[in-house]
Amino acid sequence: KDLEELQGAVAQLRACNRCEHCVKDRRGIQDPLDVAWRALQGSDAVDAYKLQNLAMAIAGFREVKQETVMVTAGDGSDLWFTHDSVRPRFSHGRHKNGLVSDLVKELVAADTDSVTGIVLHAVIHHGRRKCFGNRRLWALWEASRQLGRSLRVEVIVHPLLPGQKFSDGEGAVNASVLRKFEIAHTSKSNGDQP
Repeated sequence: KDLEELQGAVAQLRACNRCEHCVKDRRGIQDPLDVAWRALQGSDAVDAYKLQNLAMAIAGFREVKQETVMVTAGDGSDLWFTHDSVRPRFSHGRHKNGLVSDLVKELVAADTDSVTGIVLHAVIHHGRRKCFGNRRLWALWEASRQLGRSLRVEVIVHPLLPGQKFSDGEGAVNASVLRKFEIAHTSKSNGDQP
């Protein structure tokens, strides 16, 4: 079963390598899988060590990471947009129906470098963390501009792979990460501020 899962994982990665940037994005997870695959091929006996390496490679392949990143107005931000424009009202979550401009005011009034109460979701695409929460990201970007400094925010980074599921933590979304990204990624500037 582990061998079948590894074969499927390698096939999924290769199917996602659509351009040279996508190849670079996946290099860090594909290399360990290739090593585990080569170790298992041509081996009559699959020992516990090889199976452990395989299990670790598969876990790394699907790993969802939570990181603290910097949002900075202009160049130098660790988080980028998927949309090429942002609507003025939130459509879900804690800020549902509220104005994006109200969140900017709240963030500026809080006057803190570390933002609490907001966790964004993103994927790595073309070397950048691309965010699904474009309105919240825009509010953070604008607050950073008004405050004249970077803001730290928690981000959950999902693998941009077939079969990977996405949830916003509140149970509001349970969809394919790849499909959600294909729909959301309208940016024509590789994620620069809309």
